[in-house]
Order: sequence, then C-alpha cells, then structure tokens
Amino acid sequence: MSWSQLHEVYWYDNPEKTIDCAVCNAPSSGRHYGVFTCEGCKCFFNRTVRYKLSYTCESSGNCRIDRQNRTQCQHCRFEKCVQVGMRRDAIRRGRPTKYSYLSRSSKSFTSQYDLITLLTQLERGSRASITAAPSSPTLESTPCHKIWTLFSAALKWTKHVPMFSNLDICEQYAMLRCCWGDLFILVAAQYDLQIDSVALSYEIETCAGMCNERKLRLKQTLASFHECLLRLRGLEEAEYACLKVMVLFSSDSAEARCLPDAETSQEVVLSAMERYCKNRFPNEAFRFGKILLKLMGLRAVNANDLEFLFFSKILHHTSIAGVIRNQLVSGLSHSPVSPYKEAGMKSHQ
Repeated sequence: MSWSQLHEVYWYDNPEKTIDCAVCNAPSSGRHYGVFTCEGCKCFFNRTVRYKLSYTCESSGNCRIDRQNRTQCQHCRFEKCVQVGMRRDAIRRGRPTKYSYLSRSSKSFTSQYDLITLLTQLERGSRASITAAPSSPTLESTPCHKIWTLFSAALKWTKHVPMFSNLDICEQYAMLRCCWGDLFILVAAQYDLQIDSVALSYEIETCAGMCNERKLRLKQTLASFHECLLRLRGLEEAEYACLKVMVLFSSDSAEARCLPDAETSQEVVLSAMERYCKNRFPNEAFRFGKILLKLMGLRAVNANDLEFLFFSKILHHTSIAGVIRNQLVSGLSHSPVSPYKEAGMKSHQ
C-alpha cells in the first residue's frame, strides 16, 4: 500500500482539505492514473508512457523531485511517478468499453459458470477462515467474538472479488462504507448468527441518556435485522456469493453510480445467478425472483443503528469507517483482542 493510496483514503473523509501531488507536492488537480497529481505530472506521465520515451539521469539516480525542480531530471521524475502508484495500463486502456471493467479482473470469464465457480471458491475460502478464526477461552462463545469474526471475514472477502479488487482504493473505501451493513446482514444470515433480541431490547430500554425516539428507532432496526436474517437463511453458497456482489455494486451507492461499469457488473452477476438457479433447481421456476425479493428488507435496516447495536461494545476507540480504512491499508490478519470487552451500551443522546 503506497503512501499516496493511504493519503487518498484519509482525504475521502476530509474532502475540504487540499491534497498535494504525490510526485512533486504541488496542489493536485484530482486523481490521475490512480494517484492524486498535479496537471504537470499528469501530462508528463501520459506523454512518457504514450510515446515510450526513455530518460537518463545525469546524477546518482536519486534526484529530489519537488515543485521547484521537478523538470530538472525527467528520469527521476518518471521513476517517482511509478513509485507512488501511477498506472501505465490506465493510459493504454483509454476510454473504457462496456466490458473493460470486467476484463481488468484477475480472471477472464469465458462463461457465466466461470464466475459462479470462482465466487463459490471464494465462499469456501472465507468459510475456512471463519471456522479457523483464532479464539480465546473467554471469548470463543461470546456474541461479540462471532460478530467480529463474521464482519472481518466479509471485509477480507471483498479483496478477492473480481471487478471490485481492481478499483482504486478510494473507490473501494467509499463503496464499502455504503454497503457494509448489507454485507454484514448477508454474512450473518449465511452463518446463522444468533442474537438475543430480548436481552438487546432490554439494554436499549435501560440505556442511560437515550431519548425515547432513539430507543424506538433502535428497536425497529433490531426487528428489521432479525426479519432479514430469517428471510435470507437457507440459501446455497453460490447464491450468497452472488447476493453479496450485488449489494457491493448496489446502485444505491453514490460511488457505484459514478463507476462506468458498476451496473454492468451487477448485470453479469444477476445473469449468472439466474442461470445457476434454473439449472440447479429446475423444479423451482420462481426461485431466482424470490431470492431477489429477499433483498428488499435490507432497506429497512439503518447502518448507523446497526453499528450502534452490534459494534458499540467492540469498537471502543474507532468506528466501522475506521475499521474499513485500516483493512484497506494494512489488511486484517487477525481479530484484535482488545475490542472484546463485555460492556454495556454507550450512553447516547
């Protein structure tokens, strides 16, 4: 993960702040070829790659590149462009075609079955990581441990999803922030997460400093969450995989609407899932449509309320957005021990 990519993620949360060019530190004009750069460095990189220009450094090959002397050594300037993450393929690709987004995937799908096969393999790998998740004698059976394990696995799973893993880190971050709640609900249903709704409702009712309107809304969110779990249980691995990809590229996300091929990605997955249902369950003519209808309930679950209900006990010093950011920057190699403190809900006005 380059410094430039890390800077992009933090900039997304603070768009009013000016971000400097990753190459020369001049004020950037936006993200070009995967990195925030100024117009000068953007044009220099484009020209160098497009015309296959080569340069020679007259010094030691480690010249200082900043706003004042960026034009003095073209060799070191181009090397720094590459070092900070500017992508040559972004220039060669030119204007994206309808399926160029999919073709950048690590796997070329010769048929819809190739996609289903890959997604099923990802599900099996995710299941293996969940069952092999490190546990502690005091935490192994706690709801917090199960919730964190499932959520961590869902975030790790997205890193291997075709079409998504090739996005810029800033786009990944924005989309995960929009859809993490839907992903968590699908994973919770898939792995039969058991929640004591009565006990949780009691905690809401006795939470100090919370107004009645807030309590009512949290209880409604809890009821909607429980209803979604009941509706979404009992599907096959391939079906869960397709549903998760669909919510990942949901058009409800403002970031997804800005991506040229997000809708195409959804269409490809929808088509593959429909064909899978018809061939796997020939006697259930309406299975595909019924599964899609199950997703409608996700709209009733507020992600902010979901974070408060299930993660306020776990994430004492950060937020879901912080977890997503850290996962993209460094990855989640294991579940941290410190979040699993059995505490009551935080007071909330």
